[in-house]
Amino acid sequence: MRPSSAISSASSSPRRRSAAPASLVVQHQFERGDCRPLVSALEADKREEAMELIRRNVGLNSVNDDLSTCEMIAARRNNLECLELLLDRRQQNQVNSTDLYGWTALMYACYYGHSEAAKRLLMAGAQADICDNDHMSALIWASGRGHSECVAHLIQFGRAKVNQADKCGTSALVWACRKGYTEVASMLLKAGANVDCTGVFGWSALLVAVQGDHIETAKLLLQHKPNVNTCDTYRHTPLIVAAKEGRLEMVKLLLKARAFVNLSDEYGNSALIHAAKGNHLEVVDLLLKQHADIDHHGQDKKSALFWAVEKGHQQVAERLLQSKPNLELASKEGETCLMKAVKLRKSGLVQLLLNHHAKVSSVDKNGDTVLHVAIRMQSVQIAKLILANPKHHHLLARQNKAKQTPLMLARANHLASIDDFLTKEQIFTISNPGKAYQTSSQTLETI
Repeated sequence: MRPSSAISSASSSPRRRSAAPASLVVQHQFERGDCRPLVSALEADKREEAMELIRRNVGLNSVNDDLSTCEMIAARRNNLECLELLLDRRQQNQVNSTDLYGWTALMYACYYGHSEAAKRLLMAGAQADICDNDHMSALIWASGRGHSECVAHLIQFGRAKVNQADKCGTSALVWACRKGYTEVASMLLKAGANVDCTGVFGWSALLVAVQGDHIETAKLLLQHKPNVNTCDTYRHTPLIVAAKEGRLEMVKLLLKARAFVNLSDEYGNSALIHAAKGNHLEVVDLLLKQHADIDHHGQDKKSALFWAVEKGHQQVAERLLQSKPNLELASKEGETCLMKAVKLRKSGLVQLLLNHHAKVSSVDKNGDTVLHVAIRMQSVQIAKLILANPKHHHLLARQNKAKQTPLMLARANHLASIDDFLTKEQIFTISNPGKAYQTSSQTLETI
């Protein structure tokens, strides 16, 4: 009975047939016209078949569609047995062959972190400093992917150039620090890597470590005395980046390393402005203690306090007000902090600024006072806050560029509730020119 009929019954248990000897498989491949049997075996990870082909010197020079050699395929799959056999049968210069993308077998081994394969390739004469089509070396690939053993082999056995950079000028150290691979960064620095080398967008190793919030990596770099005030093409310093993201521990680390606190980015915004804008209260407090310029403003003329008001960050605004900023600084639109708070109907911030004696007499580009703006925003509550202080009653008769008083503006917009409130206020003021309200709370209760 033939083997096939022995298992023809559905009730019978299937039996696993033993694999054919590798030599017979090789012979069958030739019979069916496979012109690249070794490449096929290596890519399918059929190790016994591949080893038999190598021993018979079959297809050693064959490549796949990407021009990857057998060594490249073996290195990529971490097939150490086949790689060893191939290296024994190949000349030293052939181990540095490149594929369609400029990759070598060593690059594949280092990219995937196959450290033993990388070591064997290096011992067989693989060159560590060959670059691919993007000018990436094996060391850059290994460093950027955190393969510390590969990095160690490249430095020890391949004498790799640690300051070699890719086509954008980014070195292995920057690649390692970008992902927080502290161990790799330490190896590179010990081997002489330039701690201040910058690459794409002007990013330094310290800057990318801060961007990724890699504290331990940043600590390592700071031990090697880098330029702590380095900036990228957008003029972002490490401190500005840390403050913008609210990374308190990183900010502390950089300030301890004497980072300049008042540097600004391409838009003129300082670390304090970014921290205030992002509602990072602890960072704001720390920067102010380090003498950050409270009145510094960007190209838009907006200070840290203005941004805190615009974003509605009351706690940050309270902390900034403790440092006595200039409350009358105006933005490009001619708005003061108080004007902005009124426009945004932020009654809590309006009260806070009034308590710190922000001037109500300032006007915007339309000649509107804060009372005019409160009317435009249809906010009786804010109008009451402004007029709670009798010293502000002169605003009732103040005209804007259109010759409108707040009361006229309310009537023009058919705001009955505000019209009624302002009419009462105006009558009271005219009939009691010398009388002040006892308290602001009493004023609100009588209306």
